[in-house]
Amino acid sequence: MMKTVKQNWQLAPVTLTLTIGMVLVFVMQLVLSGGLAISQAILLKMGAQDAPDIILHHEWWRLLTAGFLHANGMHLLLNVLVFYYLGRILESALGHWQLAALFLFSIVTGNLAELAFLSRLGTIGIGASGGVFGLIAAIIYLGWMEKRPGFWQGQAKTMLLFVALNVLFDIFTPNIGHWAHAVGFIGGGLLAPALLQSTYAKQTFRRPRGRSSLGLVLCGLLVFALGLWIYVRFGGY
Repeated sequence: MMKTVKQNWQLAPVTLTLTIGMVLVFVMQLVLSGGLAISQAILLKMGAQDAPDIILHHEWWRLLTAGFLHANGMHLLLNVLVFYYLGRILESALGHWQLAALFLFSIVTGNLAELAFLSRLGTIGIGASGGVFGLIAAIIYLGWMEKRPGFWQGQAKTMLLFVALNVLFDIFTPNIGHWAHAVGFIGGGLLAPALLQSTYAKQTFRRPRGRSSLGLVLCGLLVFALGLWIYVRFGGY
């Protein structure tokens, strides 16, 4: 058991750290709630996304902290399982800090989109789904860029099927962060070209000239556009 944990830590320390972090945060939620029923008050106290707190009190850190909160055990389990699988393979291919940047950027852009386009201001936002969809987009991009068809193209096809099933699920399920999923996916896909810096990545994937710089510019434009729309929507802040 300890040997397996040590091997996982050596291969994917960021993935393991973030996974453990999400679990520990959920345990804290349960402790503060005094049971399995986690109230909105506890989620707000721990950093859930909330338009009034962000806009009126400038608590922009909620765009990040909300990604580590979950509504219940099933919500946590689904996100953690997918994140752990995707995070391990991406971290081994791209690098530790690249994986962290990809996940956190996708969470923030997804939550920015929720803030920009949500229809009910009393709704809070939580969950790592935006970050997970950013990882999915990166894998699809890697499959597209793989020099010789193999592992990554196979993973990309599986991820495309996963996305299609999730779109159908989202359509018929209330209280799902549609914008967080969609824009987290876009953010991850735009950032992915700039992350192909490891020796493995350079050997395995095509890296068209200028694609990395273009991706970073588009990431900046995405954040700027969302921020501008939030500014216009809420009449300045």
